[in-house]
Amino acid sequence: MDRVWIRRTILGIALCGATALLVGQAFVAQEPAAPAQSLTKPLNAFSLGDIFPKVVTDAFAETGKKWASGADEFIRAANTRKQNVDAALKAKEAEIPNLKNQLSQAKKENDLVKIGTLEGTIANEQNIMKVLKGLLAVSDKQIAMANKWKSAGGSMEKFTAADASFDALRTKKISRPAPGEPDQRLDAAGVATFKAHSQALEDLGKAFSDLGAQTQAMAADRLKIISTLEKGGNIQTTK
Repeated sequence: MDRVWIRRTILGIALCGATALLVGQAFVAQEPAAPAQSLTKPLNAFSLGDIFPKVVTDAFAETGKKWASGADEFIRAANTRKQNVDAALKAKEAEIPNLKNQLSQAKKENDLVKIGTLEGTIANEQNIMKVLKGLLAVSDKQIAMANKWKSAGGSMEKFTAADASFDALRTKKISRPAPGEPDQRLDAAGVATFKAHSQALEDLGKAFSDLGAQTQAMAADRLKIISTLEKGGNIQTTK
């Protein structure tokens, strides 16, 4: 019964290992897959390395470093852009009251030409303000996205380190030792290392998920800007 349970457990764990391997393949080249016969050997010949093969190499960590470095530059650029957009928005907000005062005076004077001109100018300025407010929102999303991008880079480095720490345990066996043989299974410290490796993988997945969600939010705000331009007649449409 014990051996049957172990073999069933191996199949389940192997599926998890295959999933982890696919995650790694999305970013770094892998060694050729182990031949099928290596997974049909006797139970006492199985090691953790058969179930949890090497997932990533140092190239994955290097990619993470580049992501983090690129994100820092992106954050600086996005902050500068946000300051510029905010300054432009405040300047436009200061212009509107003056234009409205001029429009009120033109109406008192019944200056139809001036009224038409000022109403057009105010409408244009208000459209510009809508665009600037949209750009301000996009700038916030860009900064948030860059921070998630940086976090993902850091998670890539951490997972590579955790995977390297797990390397020494891949030779550990998964079957009970025969009488008189040394016990080569994971000990408590090894289990802790394995759990840390799994947690690093979970954190990596969450970091990518957060980055994706923030990128989608930024894309939605960009589409809002296009919609504002379209409503104002500032772009050509197919309608």
